[in-house]
Amino acid sequence: MALSLAILMLFLALGSGTAVWAAEATGSSTLEQHLEKGYVTQQDLRSAPHNVETEDAAIPAKYFEFVCVNHHADGSACTDLQTASISSIKGGKLRNNVPLTLKNNSDVRHTFSRAHIGNTAVYFVGTLTILEDDGTEQEYIYYTTDKNVTNKTAYAVLKNGDKITLEYTHGKDHTVEYQFKDSDGNVTSEGPDGWSLDQVFGADRPLEVADGHSYSDTVTIPRGYKATVTVTKKSDGKDRYTSKLGEMMSYQRNKNSIFLAKGSPDTTKLSDFISLDNITGDDVVTLQYEKIDQFTFDASEWAQTVYANTRMVVYDDNNKEAFGNIRPDLCRKTFSAQDHSFSWDFGGWTAHQVTWELDQLQINGEPVTVPMVDVKSDKTVTETTTLSTGTKITISVTSNRGDNGSSATRRYRMDVENCYENLTVSAGNLVGHYHKELVFKHLNGVSDPEYQTRDGQGSWIALKPGSLVERVSGGSYSDPIRFKKADGYQMPHISYTKKDGTKLQEDDDLKTGEDAFVQYLIKTETGFKGVSYENWQASSDGYYYFCGTEALQKYMNAAPAQGVVLVNIQASPIKYGINYVSGAGRTQDGVQISPNLTDIEDMPAYQNGGENGYNCENHQKVLISNQQPVDKTGSFIFDHWEVLTAETRDDGTGYPTETVKTLADGNPLTYAEGESLQCSGASIAAVQDCLYYDRDKDRKILTLRAVWKKREERDAIPYMVNFYVSYKENGETVTKKIKSRTHMVNPGAKIVADLYQYEDGKKQLSANIQNVLSGDNETGSAYDGEYRIDDENTTKGIDNVTVDNNTVNIYLVKVEKEDPSKPSDPVTPIDPSKPTDPSQPTDSSQQTTSAATSSAQSSSQQTADDAAATGDNFAPALWIAIAAAALAGIGVVLAGSRRKKQ
Repeated sequence: MALSLAILMLFLALGSGTAVWAAEATGSSTLEQHLEKGYVTQQDLRSAPHNVETEDAAIPAKYFEFVCVNHHADGSACTDLQTASISSIKGGKLRNNVPLTLKNNSDVRHTFSRAHIGNTAVYFVGTLTILEDDGTEQEYIYYTTDKNVTNKTAYAVLKNGDKITLEYTHGKDHTVEYQFKDSDGNVTSEGPDGWSLDQVFGADRPLEVADGHSYSDTVTIPRGYKATVTVTKKSDGKDRYTSKLGEMMSYQRNKNSIFLAKGSPDTTKLSDFISLDNITGDDVVTLQYEKIDQFTFDASEWAQTVYANTRMVVYDDNNKEAFGNIRPDLCRKTFSAQDHSFSWDFGGWTAHQVTWELDQLQINGEPVTVPMVDVKSDKTVTETTTLSTGTKITISVTSNRGDNGSSATRRYRMDVENCYENLTVSAGNLVGHYHKELVFKHLNGVSDPEYQTRDGQGSWIALKPGSLVERVSGGSYSDPIRFKKADGYQMPHISYTKKDGTKLQEDDDLKTGEDAFVQYLIKTETGFKGVSYENWQASSDGYYYFCGTEALQKYMNAAPAQGVVLVNIQASPIKYGINYVSGAGRTQDGVQISPNLTDIEDMPAYQNGGENGYNCENHQKVLISNQQPVDKTGSFIFDHWEVLTAETRDDGTGYPTETVKTLADGNPLTYAEGESLQCSGASIAAVQDCLYYDRDKDRKILTLRAVWKKREERDAIPYMVNFYVSYKENGETVTKKIKSRTHMVNPGAKIVADLYQYEDGKKQLSANIQNVLSGDNETGSAYDGEYRIDDENTTKGIDNVTVDNNTVNIYLVKVEKEDPSKPSDPVTPIDPSKPTDPSQPTDSSQQTTSAATSSAQSSSQQTADDAAATGDNFAPALWIAIAAAALAGIGVVLAGSRRKKQ
């Protein structure tokens, strides 16, 4: 199991132990005052230069209290745990770094249970050192908790004598150990594909269990591997539990049906939930894994069915045709685990005066969208489907433009990519050119689509892409079809098309009255009522109903080429946009609580989410802008965003109110800069009364208002970040400024420009720069293509911010095809023999024994070194961690002692 995103971000910010010296508007004296009082706010953490260490930290044992939580029979607590040899605890995740077991003086073993302060659980620890103006360094112990964190959270500080409690369970409790083995049974330090114990077994896997009690865990492996999970009782070596992962699906045929073979899984299972009861001894959980070297594709059984026999042809090495049922060897493919891709060519043939065309296909039980093309068309039509496993299947078709029933053939090509499993054609059909049927091509944005048989009197049959509904003479054309609109989608559209996609009718646009192919229905107590598309709505049962018409039946019967009609039920995802308002000039109890409008700069721009907006389909995550508005007078500091409710009219349009959205607990709904919400699920459901439709923007708008707090700290200095782009236009180089941002820092602050980030081991332009290029700029335009940093002209940072030295310029040059420069470079391991300058950007990553930690630290090195001044991400590393923690409900707390700077 992979580390959660928030924990990964935490390591990105804290994992390397690299110094990050930075300053923001709050004075260090205020930080000191808050620390003295026993708490520190998020704004305080931005107040002074500081250094963070996590994995490289050694936390002195004096900050921990080792406690036995069970009692002896006489009721006395166990107080004799043997801890004298423990001088420190390694920074990072406590569960992985504290002693798993301890003995007491009676030689009774104790098992680590949990860490906490008071009733609050503790998970990670590290050190924070703050450099003060007088040259001293203040060192603290920070830790993370499971408390929910908001932008107003005050973080507790351990006072002298307070400790983190490490609980150990006394007596008859048992440990659960985890290990990897390769295919030969050798214990390995890494799992499949280099995965760590945390990734496979989970970061919160159980390590101990009370006698007679139970435990459970989820085990996950990557694609392309198979594994056996075994739970063994340590005392006798007996297996208590065994399961298989990564086993491939296998099929067999019975006449014209292809079904899962006996013993075959119904899916390629990559996860397993283990649950064991009545534990009486220590257990060892073992994952023995093996990489799969090759995979197979098999359409040979389908070639033998009546749906393909003498209808489907394959091609030999000389491109000669043969029926697939005659040459089953040409219906199979073997491809390597290195390529994860292959291609297969086959054709629809003309035989016995019938021309056959593929109109349905299933692979591993999942429907694959099939392209269709008119026999006289010169087009190549392509459709792509991604299976639930991630395998991508693209099918294209062309016609030889021959004559139906004599010389017409269609040639198909199947291209498969990203495939890590065996594939079997489990169903499919080639239809003759005289056949009359509807093919359900696209079913987008709808749920529970169904079709009713026998003139609307039969049972409801589920529809899916590729479903075939035969149209014979009589009244079957009027059999009703129904579906529900899926959450996050607009009003659905109904269209009928020819095989090549040429539109016959959509909604009421092209054919009406007696020429209409579709009748829109609303269900009543006695039957159905026909309505226009404009008045069509869901019936009382939540379904949208429609049916075919006699005009559709006449069209299909008019000619063989018109016998197959494609039906599409498609709803577009709702587009969302985010609008920011300044909250200027507000008062409370007669006291001004926000700046005047004329004094506010650097307000975030309206976010439209690109051409299709933020939506539930392909742009689900809305990142709240990291850009902070600034009060030029310095009287107020931006604190957070609050969500405003909306008033809507009957047509859905509306406007924001002045009322703040409140949650069930009575607290306002707020967002910190850099937080996010999803266009589907709970987060968008929570703001339904805050959305209104804007016709001009063609979006549903969510309004966020800035909340300010009075500045009480010393005067700050504004600094400017400018973004420039340079590209070729008509052979000439064009350079222009597309974005400027103003921010506030303390005099003398050090700023490092946020230029790069790491992703999948590659150095890329930072997320902030990518946002600016993608449209978050004054021009409102996206700058497509690949851009690189102009190192010669770009300001890497400012060592000492003053009123005369306060501008960061970032120049981005478009990479032309002949330009070999790329912003993505491979990660170079750190040479431990060479010291690094922590104030300079670096391409290095630190090596660790865990694959997950290695990846995280590779990013943490760059995140820390490039802690930035571009506005979106100007922050010390710990501030970045808190932003990550806030998203996941993880608190950050500090504890400390003073030491003199060396």
